[in-house]
Amino acid sequence: DQLYRLHFALETTGLDARRDRIFMISIRYHDGKTEVLEASGPDDAAERQLLRELMQRVSAADPDVIENHNLHGFDLPFLAQRARALGLNMVLGRVAGAALGQRAARRGAPSGDPAERRRVRFIAPGRELIDTLDAVRRHDFSTRDFPGHGLKVVAKHLGIAAPDREYVRGDRIYNTYLTDPDRIRRYAADDVEEVAALSRLLGGAAFALAKMVPRRYERLADAGAATGIIDPLLVRAYIRAGAALPAHEQGDGTPHSGAALHLFASGVAHRVVKADVASLYPSLMRSYRIGPSRDRLGVLLALVDGLVERRLDAKTRGRAARPGSAERYTNEAMSAALKIVVNSAYGYLAAGGLTRFADVHAANEVTRRGREVLGLMCRELEQRGVTLLEADTDGVYFAVP
Repeated sequence: DQLYRLHFALETTGLDARRDRIFMISIRYHDGKTEVLEASGPDDAAERQLLRELMQRVSAADPDVIENHNLHGFDLPFLAQRARALGLNMVLGRVAGAALGQRAARRGAPSGDPAERRRVRFIAPGRELIDTLDAVRRHDFSTRDFPGHGLKVVAKHLGIAAPDREYVRGDRIYNTYLTDPDRIRRYAADDVEEVAALSRLLGGAAFALAKMVPRRYERLADAGAATGIIDPLLVRAYIRAGAALPAHEQGDGTPHSGAALHLFASGVAHRVVKADVASLYPSLMRSYRIGPSRDRLGVLLALVDGLVERRLDAKTRGRAARPGSAERYTNEAMSAALKIVVNSAYGYLAAGGLTRFADVHAANEVTRRGREVLGLMCRELEQRGVTLLEADTDGVYFAVP
């Protein structure tokens, strides 16, 4: 809450920035007030003035964070392309005259160069550009309970959609605006209100990670767990200890051996139960102190220990918090984020050539012990008279009498 956040959303005449225009921009400020900006007409001059007004509002509000849902997938790419077409220098950052920049990203918009297949995200120097779609994806990766990832669907699911929320189908927005502009103004204002509420409920994970990991807040919102989060933590630990990082080494050719997979039965099963080991691979790493041989300071295992404890604490706090409260969702999001990071520690070991401390032998020891645990579960369950159906990595499906 100490960060100044600004939320904005575009309303456009269509989805193709080469020929469609921005005709409305809704803004929600840090104090909760909303404003709707509109183009005075369907021409270049009116749209250019609308974009200037957006820049003026951002500069005056001076937010630390700019947020929207699908910000990097739609709003910023569309805005940047329209600004180019109108000959406008789109400045949303804190550096005078510095237009929106770009960085490579796993999830983002196509770079715009037909010869390139890379994806990019935009940068506004001095501000963090946060896409709440990342928070939804990260949360759903662990919980698997969202019916979809769109703003309206998620807002309804989480109970943050207002009872009188205005809904208009995307392909009808501009035509509706031409006949009933007030309805679209309400629709646009509702969008940024929902984004603010969504950020408050699910945005805690990325923010909490940014307080732990030496990377920018907006980079951590969509970073991969291994090279995006674990690697910087390891590097920082070695720098703080005044120790040199190990030189890169090629693997010795040892193949990686994966998890066990068994199919015991086929057909229709009834009264099916799943027995699952919570965080099996991190637990094996901790119990048997399996870490990369080149990590002479033992940092990775220390990180896994610490992050597991933090995750369990967040999980406990989340369960104790009132259902539907911001505290509950923040802790659940934190738990989900740390689960991804902790579970990636094993993947970090196995990612030869991609990570600094990769160790296929250590990774193979983790999976070997994992296969032993899975085999033990299968034998013990079978002895108790159940019908084994399938076993995979850390869980067994079986049917009971």
